[in-house]
This record gives sequence, C-alpha cells and structure tokens, in this order.
Amino acid sequence: MMLSLNENLPISKLKADGYDVYIVGGAVRDIILELPLQDIDITVFGGDYRNYADLLARRIRRRPISFKGNIRLPFGRFHIDISAPRGEDIRADLALRDFTINNLALNLEGGLLGDPSDIYAKKIKPAYPRSLLDDPIRILRAFRFAALLDFELTESFFALAGEACPFIRGVANERICQELRYFSCADPNEYLYEQLAHYGILQTVFGFEPNLKTLIRTMKSVYSRVNRDILFPIFLAALYVDSRKNIKRELKTLTVSNDEQDTAQNLIRLATD
Repeated sequence: MMLSLNENLPISKLKADGYDVYIVGGAVRDIILELPLQDIDITVFGGDYRNYADLLARRIRRRPISFKGNIRLPFGRFHIDISAPRGEDIRADLALRDFTINNLALNLEGGLLGDPSDIYAKKIKPAYPRSLLDDPIRILRAFRFAALLDFELTESFFALAGEACPFIRGVANERICQELRYFSCADPNEYLYEQLAHYGILQTVFGFEPNLKTLIRTMKSVYSRVNRDILFPIFLAALYVDSRKNIKRELKTLTVSNDEQDTAQNLIRLATD
C-alpha cells in the first residue's frame, strides 16, 4: 500500500546515504486519517540516530534539542523527533509500540508497513500483551486517543488496563499531567469518563474518588463556550471541588503550571463561596 506524503514534509531532506529512514507512529495514523500533522516521529536504521539527527539539522538549519531521549528538531509548525530503533529492524520496532493504530511506518517513498485495519475500524487495541504494563501512561493515552479521535476502546484494552492501572502512579507526574491536559480538551464523552472512574484510574491518579456527576456536568456545560486553554483548569477544579485535599500542594505535585493552579483554585472558590 502506498500513501501520499504531505507536501509540507521535507521528504527529500530526510533521505541520507547509508540510513534507512521511516516515519512512524502517530504521524502515519494522521496521514491515513487525513488529519493535520502534529509532531513527526522518525526512526533510523543503518547508523547512529544522533549522527543522522546532526545531518538533518544542518540540512534544515535547525538546532537539535535533546528531548525525552530523542533528538527534536523544530520545523515550521512541526517538531521532528528522531529516536533510536526499538528493535533490530523496522518490523521489530513496530511490534513494541503502544497501540495497533500507531504501530505503522512509512518509508520515504510512501510505502506503508503494518496493518491499518484498526484505524479504519476506529478501534484502540494494545499492540502487544505487555504494552500497558511496560508503560502504564499508555492507559491515559488510550483514553486521550479515544476522546480526540472518537475511537472505541476494546475489550482487550480494558482487560490489560485493569492489571496495569495500579502502576500509573509510578509514571512521571509531567507525563500524567500532559495526558490529562490533552484528554480534558476533547469533546466530553460520558462513557469515557465513566470508564476512567469504573477502572479506578482517576482514583489512582488523584488519590481520591472524584464526584463523577459534577465532573461530567461541568465539562459538558463549558466545552463549547470557553477557550480550549482554560478547559484543563476547569477539569481540575471540577475534580477537586468536593475534595478536602490541599489543592495547591496537589496541583503542584502534578506539575500543573502556576497559572493553571491559580485558575483552578479561583474556580473552586467561586463554586464553594
């Protein structure tokens, strides 16, 4: 299967003698869905990915930035993230990715590797049995994808999520915060909120059982009326409004920004005065 690569991608600049270069993951999914591209993830075989990143940085005249073990290059409205391979070849690499909607790759001629059937079926399945245990943040990421893409979380996902859920709190708070921020900005889906509560995911993350009715009612009432930038503080305020916890300390621990902390606290004061 061949796909048409977005004309805004610097395809000719990505090619380099001696390197096998693949666009992988979410960028491939979004090309298939004809969605605007966000970040572009690249995996490189045939040489050290850092050397390839330096070569590409010189070509596009950008300064490389080390980012979460990858090399990031700003490029227009994209970020190009270059990572080390996860396996000895591209097939082995894809087998270790999070979900079947993301274990896909494009070579630089537009040839697709992997099975896109779950993208067309709009179903989110773990790519391999230990996917969620190997990185429990993938539980929250699946809910984010389901909310933003209007995809279905499958029975195989929930079966593995129940086992991996207790380990979410071992994930860096910055990653938890980012996934919740993405999720809160999606059109509120009552079923997804209910499943987050049913499987104890919200309770595991926040350390208490939030008032789900308040959370759902609040997010539904504001979603179409406010700027997206304020949805995450509203989400947090609705979670914590009935809690007896020290909100400032809790949000700081979650690495919520100072502005978002202040907004959430002010909203809680308004709701409880």
